[in-house]
Amino acid sequence: MPEDVEFLRTQAEKCRWLAARVAAKDVERTLLQMAQEYDIRADRIAAEKDGG
Repeated sequence: MPEDVEFLRTQAEKCRWLAARVAAKDVERTLLQMAQEYDIRADRIAAEKDGG
C-alpha cells in the first residue's frame, strides 16, 4: 500500500505534539526522531510525485 504524504505529515505532527507533553527526555527524543523520520518519508514521496 503506498504511503500518503498527508498521513505521514499528520503522524509527524502527532509525535511532536506528544513530545512536547512528556516529561521523560528519552521518550521525547524518540518521538522527535520518529517525527523527523515521518517528515523524511513524506518529503521523498512528495519529491517523487513532483518528478524527483
